[in-house]
Amino acid sequence: MPIEIAGQQFTGFPGLDSVHLRNLNYRDRIRWFKYRFGRVFLTPFAEFRKLERPDCYIWLCVVNLVCSAIEALSRFQFEGSSDRDCFVQFVEKYFAPAFQQPKLSLYDPRPEKGREASTSAEHLYKYFRSGLAHSFCIEWGGILHREDGALNYIFAADTSPGAEKSLGVVPRELVDDFLSAINLFFRALEAASPSSPLQVQFTKRFDEVFLTKAGPSIP
Repeated sequence: MPIEIAGQQFTGFPGLDSVHLRNLNYRDRIRWFKYRFGRVFLTPFAEFRKLERPDCYIWLCVVNLVCSAIEALSRFQFEGSSDRDCFVQFVEKYFAPAFQQPKLSLYDPRPEKGREASTSAEHLYKYFRSGLAHSFCIEWGGILHREDGALNYIFAADTSPGAEKSLGVVPRELVDDFLSAINLFFRALEAASPSSPLQVQFTKRFDEVFLTKAGPSIP
């Protein structure tokens, strides 16, 4: 169902909304963005998780979607030199304290590929997000459910033949943490003062992503 913002009906699709979208002020743009995110991501994401059953392993897809959403949202707050920088900043700012500092002694088997990863957030980007995007595999570390033996949400995992430790994550708790992070992110957007770095970056990213479409046929 469309949403009414500033007296106009919006669908959440920039092509269909282009006539009135550029006229919205900062706070109305947040409302539109939040509505769009719910319609195109959060609702389908919740429905997808209902597909879990013995012959349908959903969790790598779930982690892939979570990481893709983190990367997309991070660009609306941070203007870093790379997607990795923005992703890591977002995770360390909004996710559980376990992600905010290098509490785990993690080993990076490919320090020469991109940049060496040492923190949990950096491992989440390099081996979870990028691994799943490039090979359908968490290429170092992985996920483990509580019922399968995970003792902590974030942990140092034994996935190599030697003593090197990788990142382990409980996937259901990652989803809960992600949903909490989204709420914190939107609260920060709503509380941002005029001309603050957050408001400036959100406006810049909103303009370059959503105001380039002006045709109703491709929403």
